[in-house]
Amino acid sequence: MTEQLNIIIVPHTHWDREWYQTFQQFRMRLVRAVDKLLDILDRDPNFSYFMLDGQTIVLDDYLEVRPEQEKRLKRHTRSGRITVGPWYLQPDEFLVSGESLVRNLQIGLQRAAELDRSATSSRVRRTHARRLSPRLLWPYSAVAADPARVWD
Repeated sequence: MTEQLNIIIVPHTHWDREWYQTFQQFRMRLVRAVDKLLDILDRDPNFSYFMLDGQTIVLDDYLEVRPEQEKRLKRHTRSGRITVGPWYLQPDEFLVSGESLVRNLQIGLQRAAELDRSATSSRVRRTHARRLSPRLLWPYSAVAADPARVWD
């Protein structure tokens, strides 16, 4: 007899503001992606969850182009169907100081709280195809309300 294998898929983005294209080229891709996501969430109640990266700056990048969508975006973040944050920018623990990591997390949590009812949740994504460093977890003890949860 074979055991049933349960697979859980978490729809999410990994967002680079600029990498092999300019910031504006990537921003237009972001705008199209979030527009499609909002359409899917409006249309399909069974599509219940989407993790919008782990950095809140993508919200600002999107809303600068589509400010009229803020109410719609907030409806889905506050209902828990889109999760945001906790970082402001995707952290790179090898390029900045510990103070920068704490400030990054503080700003991200503050921005996420404006949009997401669960903004105090400490979701951490492995960054830049590296193993997650403990250096990215310690800022939570200073500023986050709950223990860090890591996903990869």
